[in-house]
Amino acid sequence: MQVIEVSIKEIIVHLLRRWKTIVAIALILAIGFAALSYANHEVLDKMLVKSSNLDANNALQGESYEINIAIELTTFVGTSADSYHITLATNDLLTKLVTRYTLLLDGAPLADVLSNSLSADFTNEELKEIVTIASPATGLLALSVKKNPMVNAQQAARDVFNYLMEQNELVTSSVTEHKLMILSETTVKNSDDVDDVPNYIKMAMLGFIIGLILGIALLTFLFLIKPTIQTPERINDTTGLFYLGGVLRKKHKTAADFVAGTMRMAYRENGIKLIAENMREMVQDGCTILFTGNIEPSTMEETAKKITKEIHREDMKVLIGSNINIDADTIRKLGESNAVVLMERLGVSRIKNIHFEKERIEMSKKPILGYVLI
Repeated sequence: MQVIEVSIKEIIVHLLRRWKTIVAIALILAIGFAALSYANHEVLDKMLVKSSNLDANNALQGESYEINIAIELTTFVGTSADSYHITLATNDLLTKLVTRYTLLLDGAPLADVLSNSLSADFTNEELKEIVTIASPATGLLALSVKKNPMVNAQQAARDVFNYLMEQNELVTSSVTEHKLMILSETTVKNSDDVDDVPNYIKMAMLGFIIGLILGIALLTFLFLIKPTIQTPERINDTTGLFYLGGVLRKKHKTAADFVAGTMRMAYRENGIKLIAENMREMVQDGCTILFTGNIEPSTMEETAKKITKEIHREDMKVLIGSNINIDADTIRKLGESNAVVLMERLGVSRIKNIHFEKERIEMSKKPILGYVLI
């Protein structure tokens, strides 16, 4: 079994020659990820709408009615308004007051407190999910009631505030004298609902990146299974055949050409002349040369005629074949020829097939002048 070594350089060149395929895979996945995210979001929205009609615990349109409350100490007086220790003591008292009110609300009989705000029966645990209290800063309380078809959120928030006001005397006896003041009342969006909105651009970018990785991995895998010629000197390195030159199909070199190198390769007519000059000294009088390889017959015939014309040998005869591994007519022409020139294409011709071509030609004991790349 023949072992073919592949270099990192060849893999990179192969990927550069197939960059459009990689980008196409990445774009398909980017569109797919964005579309899937959109579809999932639409399905979830419909499910949430249906669920909200059946479950009264879901917030109406993801909004809450919020009352911001300030706690003001009424009797605590320090020796100096700028005193560090007085500030610490004040903050400590405010923290204790916030804790007391939080505990009071946690243990409050919310079903009774909100009896005028409810249009359906709720358990105390269900109401705790609707009514919440937080402390955004020292001495501040944020009382929030989620909007619900079965709950008057604004009335419920005020009922809870009134309940806390009724507990003022109890809290004062355990901490210090103070009073509660409403700073503002407003409707706010629930942050959880905002987070649920998908970012289609992020999903598309994620799909694009995954597509690039998959595209690179797929093309690398296919190349390792069936490695092709990526650099001009590759055939010379593996088979020892002489490199006659090559023809660049594009006037401007691509990134793959710069990485692979363009040794003895030139654009169109200049490339033909370079190949002809390298062949001239090898061609004997009255020689019949067979051009064969993994190239389309029409392209091979056109290129061979141009090379023959540049050599200027009237007694030289040219035979055009195709893949000698599979074409019987080419094998017949091999018997009629005196020498062979292999014509291969960069990025297409497989290394394994070239080894088989060389092996078959050597069976007929015909000299191989070298190989040409187009």
